[in-house]
Amino acid sequence: MSTKQLLIKDLNLFVTNSEMSYNEDKTVNRLKYLNLITRTDHLNSNDFTIKENFKIFSTKYQNKIEKSEIEKLFKEDKIENPWIYIKLINYILWLIDWVKLK
Repeated sequence: MSTKQLLIKDLNLFVTNSEMSYNEDKTVNRLKYLNLITRTDHLNSNDFTIKENFKIFSTKYQNKIEKSEIEKLFKEDKIENPWIYIKLINYILWLIDWVKLK
């Protein structure tokens, strides 16, 4: 499995696990989130079949306002505000779609 495929798999797993943990006790694994973001940061043009898609992904990813907003709001595992949780999950889902570019 390629780096990108593993990342997509782990991002999807994060969404699933986060939903369960958030519904159970309002927590989301922040360290896992940060690890996934670091792995996303390390994607490069070799991870994409079409090099132009990496440029598109990179531009969209770097300009995504939600990334910095989430990092400011998501300071610990416990998330009392459902808006922050929804924003986090929507961002991860957006990320999955963009990482899937060939």
